[in-house]
Amino acid sequence: MLQFITGAPVYVWPLLAVLIVLGLHSTRDRTTSLIPLMALPFLALAGLANLLSMPDQAMTWASYAPAYVLGAIKGWQVQGRYLVSRDGLRVELRGEWITFIMMMLIFWSSYALGVMAAIAPQALGQLPLALLFPVLEGVGSGFFLGRLLCILRRGRPAQP
Repeated sequence: MLQFITGAPVYVWPLLAVLIVLGLHSTRDRTTSLIPLMALPFLALAGLANLLSMPDQAMTWASYAPAYVLGAIKGWQVQGRYLVSRDGLRVELRGEWITFIMMMLIFWSSYALGVMAAIAPQALGQLPLALLFPVLEGVGSGFFLGRLLCILRRGRPAQP
């Protein structure tokens, strides 16, 4: 069991700590810069290498793409509830737990995919795992893109 912890790349645990801090910070009402919110859709890049290592690339991307779109749609819908205002690059948001949950979904699904690729790569070519990991990562990654698009589109300050 200790091998699952010690065998992970060195960046994994500091990344998890940062995600936990950011996720917990998102549970409070806050005014923040738009810049970090623009970076969140790129969280998906952390799991890209694992997705590229899956045996059936056609199935991987055929399941990832619609899940990404679905996640983006849900992210757009959910963000509207928590967006208070936007003034230039400053955004006022209500506290919520969905950011923390989605960050953990992406992190842990990517981590589990990496573990599976290391210990049982043949299992990744079989259902349901061949669909599960791309769908989880797609929904989580798309969610942050949808949130950002909602902020950029609907978060414009009211015209005087």
